[in-house]
Amino acid sequence: MCPEAAADLQRLIAAMRRQFGWRKIILASGSMGGTGNLIYAMLHPEEVDAVIALGAASDLAEYAAWCAQQQKPVCREIAAAIRAGYHDDAELLARHSVRRHAAKLTMPVWLLHGDADTIIPIAESRQLAEVLADKPDFYYREIAHGEHDAPLAFFAECVAQALAVV
Repeated sequence: MCPEAAADLQRLIAAMRRQFGWRKIILASGSMGGTGNLIYAMLHPEEVDAVIALGAASDLAEYAAWCAQQQKPVCREIAAAIRAGYHDDAELLARHSVRRHAAKLTMPVWLLHGDADTIIPIAESRQLAEVLADKPDFYYREIAHGEHDAPLAFFAECVAQALAVV
Protein backbone atom coordinates (compact mmCIF):
# COMPACT_ATOMS: atom_id res chain seq x y z
CA MET A 1 0.00 0.00 0.00
CA CYS A 2 2.55 2.54 -1.19
CA PRO A 3 1.33 6.15 -1.26
CA GLU A 4 0.16 5.89 -4.87
CA ALA A 5 -1.87 2.75 -4.12
CA ALA A 6 -3.37 4.37 -1.02
CA ALA A 7 -4.41 7.40 -3.08
CA ASP A 8 -5.94 5.11 -5.74
CA LEU A 9 -7.91 3.20 -3.11
CA GLN A 10 -9.08 6.42 -1.49
CA ARG A 11 -10.41 7.63 -4.87
CA LEU A 12 -12.06 4.26 -5.53
CA ILE A 13 -13.81 4.20 -2.15
CA ALA A 14 -15.03 7.77 -2.62
CA ALA A 15 -16.39 6.93 -6.09
CA MET A 16 -18.18 3.82 -4.81
CA ARG A 17 -19.71 5.78 -1.95
CA ARG A 18 -21.05 8.31 -4.47
CA GLN A 19 -22.14 5.82 -7.12
CA PHE A 20 -23.59 3.08 -4.93
CA GLY A 21 -24.22 4.84 -1.63
CA TRP A 22 -21.79 2.69 0.34
CA ARG A 23 -22.06 3.57 4.01
CA LYS A 24 -19.71 1.05 5.59
CA ILE A 25 -16.27 -0.08 4.43
CA ILE A 26 -14.83 -3.40 5.58
CA LEU A 27 -11.40 -4.17 4.15
CA ALA A 28 -10.81 -7.92 4.08
CA SER A 29 -7.91 -9.71 2.45
CA GLY A 30 -4.90 -11.87 3.07
CA SER A 31 -1.17 -11.84 2.60
CA MET A 32 0.08 -8.58 1.09
CA GLY A 33 -3.57 -7.58 0.52
CA GLY A 34 -4.09 -7.88 4.27
CA THR A 35 -0.94 -5.85 4.81
CA GLY A 36 -2.31 -3.19 2.48
CA ASN A 37 -5.62 -3.22 4.35
CA LEU A 38 -3.86 -2.54 7.64
CA ILE A 39 -1.77 0.24 6.15
CA TYR A 40 -4.74 1.92 4.48
CA ALA A 41 -6.82 1.70 7.67
CA MET A 42 -3.93 3.19 9.65
CA LEU A 43 -3.55 6.02 7.13
CA HIS A 44 -7.29 6.70 6.76
CA PRO A 45 -9.10 5.44 9.87
CA GLU A 46 -12.02 7.77 9.23
CA GLU A 47 -12.83 5.84 6.05
CA VAL A 48 -12.66 2.26 7.35
CA ASP A 49 -15.24 0.58 9.57
CA ALA A 50 -13.42 -2.75 10.05
CA VAL A 51 -10.28 -4.55 8.89
CA ILE A 52 -9.71 -8.26 8.38
CA ALA A 53 -6.06 -9.11 7.72
CA LEU A 54 -5.10 -12.73 7.16
CA GLY A 55 -1.42 -13.62 7.31
CA ALA A 56 -0.28 -10.01 6.98
CA ALA A 57 2.92 -8.10 7.66
CA SER A 58 2.84 -5.29 10.21
CA ASP A 59 6.12 -3.50 9.47
CA LEU A 60 7.16 -3.36 5.81
CA ALA A 61 10.76 -2.33 6.41
CA GLU A 62 11.41 -5.27 8.73
CA TYR A 63 9.45 -7.62 6.50
CA ALA A 64 11.31 -6.54 3.35
CA ALA A 65 14.65 -7.06 5.13
CA TRP A 66 13.51 -10.53 6.22
CA CYS A 67 12.34 -11.35 2.67
CA ALA A 68 15.65 -10.27 1.16
CA GLN A 69 17.43 -12.90 3.29
CA GLN A 70 15.15 -15.79 2.27
CA GLN A 71 15.88 -18.38 -0.40
CA LYS A 72 12.34 -18.54 -1.77
CA PRO A 73 12.08 -16.54 -5.01
CA VAL A 74 8.66 -15.18 -4.01
CA CYS A 75 10.17 -13.64 -0.88
CA ARG A 76 12.91 -11.94 -2.84
CA GLU A 77 10.33 -10.68 -5.34
CA ILE A 78 8.27 -9.24 -2.49
CA ALA A 79 11.35 -7.49 -1.06
CA ALA A 80 12.10 -5.96 -4.47
CA ALA A 81 8.47 -4.85 -4.90
CA ILE A 82 8.45 -3.17 -1.48
CA ARG A 83 11.73 -1.39 -2.20
CA ALA A 84 10.42 -0.23 -5.60
CA GLY A 85 6.98 0.79 -4.33
CA TYR A 86 8.49 2.82 -1.53
CA HIS A 87 11.43 4.15 -3.59
CA ASP A 88 13.88 2.78 -0.99
CA ASP A 89 12.67 5.56 1.32
CA ALA A 90 13.19 4.47 4.94
CA GLU A 91 11.19 7.40 6.33
CA LEU A 92 8.23 6.59 4.11
CA LEU A 93 8.37 2.94 5.15
CA ALA A 94 8.43 4.05 8.79
CA ARG A 95 5.34 6.24 8.24
CA HIS A 96 3.57 3.18 6.81
CA SER A 97 4.53 0.87 9.68
CA VAL A 98 1.26 -0.35 11.14
CA ARG A 99 3.05 -1.63 14.22
CA ARG A 100 4.57 1.79 14.95
CA HIS A 101 1.26 3.58 14.37
CA ALA A 102 -1.14 0.93 15.67
CA ALA A 103 -3.04 3.47 17.79
CA LYS A 104 -4.48 4.82 14.53
CA LEU A 105 -6.38 1.55 14.04
CA THR A 106 -9.53 2.89 15.66
CA MET A 107 -11.88 0.41 13.99
CA PRO A 108 -12.42 -3.29 14.82
CA VAL A 109 -9.51 -5.40 13.58
CA TRP A 110 -9.33 -9.14 12.92
CA LEU A 111 -5.82 -10.53 12.53
CA LEU A 112 -5.25 -14.22 11.83
CA HIS A 113 -1.97 -15.94 11.00
CA GLY A 114 -0.68 -19.48 10.55
CA ASP A 115 2.17 -20.19 12.95
CA ALA A 116 4.07 -22.17 10.28
CA ASP A 117 3.86 -19.44 7.61
CA THR A 118 7.07 -19.36 5.56
CA ILE A 119 6.03 -16.41 3.35
CA ILE A 120 5.14 -13.86 6.05
CA PRO A 121 6.51 -14.93 9.43
CA ILE A 122 4.13 -15.19 12.38
CA ALA A 123 6.34 -12.69 14.23
CA GLU A 124 4.77 -9.95 12.08
CA SER A 125 1.34 -10.66 13.56
CA ARG A 126 2.55 -11.51 17.05
CA GLN A 127 4.30 -8.16 17.38
CA LEU A 128 1.21 -6.26 16.21
CA ALA A 129 -1.00 -8.37 18.49
CA GLU A 130 1.21 -7.42 21.42
CA VAL A 131 0.80 -3.72 20.63
CA LEU A 132 -2.99 -4.08 20.22
CA ALA A 133 -3.53 -6.46 23.14
CA ASP A 134 -5.57 -3.92 25.14
CA LYS A 135 -7.75 -2.87 22.19
CA PRO A 136 -11.27 -4.13 23.04
CA ASP A 137 -12.27 -4.69 19.41
CA PHE A 138 -9.10 -6.50 18.33
CA TYR A 139 -9.51 -10.18 17.48
CA TYR A 140 -6.34 -12.22 17.12
CA ARG A 141 -6.01 -15.88 16.23
CA GLU A 142 -3.04 -18.08 15.46
CA ILE A 143 -3.68 -21.22 13.45
CA ALA A 144 -1.55 -24.05 14.85
CA HIS A 145 0.66 -25.68 12.20
CA GLY A 146 -0.95 -23.32 9.68
CA GLU A 147 0.90 -22.37 6.54
CA HIS A 148 0.49 -19.10 4.66
CA ASP A 149 -3.01 -19.84 3.35
CA ALA A 150 -4.35 -21.36 6.59
CA PRO A 151 -6.23 -18.20 7.68
CA LEU A 152 -8.34 -18.31 4.51
CA ALA A 153 -10.45 -21.06 6.08
CA PHE A 154 -11.73 -18.43 8.55
CA PHE A 155 -12.43 -15.66 6.02
CA ALA A 156 -16.23 -16.05 5.95
CA GLU A 157 -16.39 -16.29 9.74
CA CYS A 158 -14.42 -13.06 10.14
CA VAL A 159 -16.54 -11.22 7.59
CA ALA A 160 -19.71 -12.35 9.38
CA GLN A 161 -18.30 -11.13 12.69
CA ALA A 162 -17.33 -7.78 11.16
CA LEU A 163 -20.76 -7.33 9.64
CA ALA A 164 -22.31 -8.00 13.03
CA VAL A 165 -20.37 -5.22 14.74
CA VAL A 166 -20.21 -2.42 12.18
